[in-house]
Amino acid sequence: MKLTPVEVLEHLGFTVPIDGVDINPHDTFLHVATLKALGATMNIMAVPSDTLEGIRHGVVGLAGGYRGREEKLPLDRDSLFDLRGTMAALLNVYYRRQSPELDAQLAASDGSELPPPQPTK
Repeated sequence: MKLTPVEVLEHLGFTVPIDGVDINPHDTFLHVATLKALGATMNIMAVPSDTLEGIRHGVVGLAGGYRGREEKLPLDRDSLFDLRGTMAALLNVYYRRQSPELDAQLAASDGSELPPPQPTK
């Protein structure tokens, strides 16, 4: 499967026509500066732990379905921290999202900033 640039942008919350966006040439600086500022603030460390839990449950469910059984893996701070690191690596490898600041945050963190996971039903 291949995600197109338009699909990637849609998953980020942007609807951009395939031909691009017509802007006033005098507004180029503002558009570029806005997009760069937004890109600089996108941070996997800011993803709430309940969102990470939902993603993790989806991944575990897919893996369990693929293997023909439901995997019961412990949900704890370490597993959420590991998922955050996996997601950061995915962004770096597939989308060339380089973030030295994020790498430093992940290296310095032990996952203790994450609140304890909520029990699931």
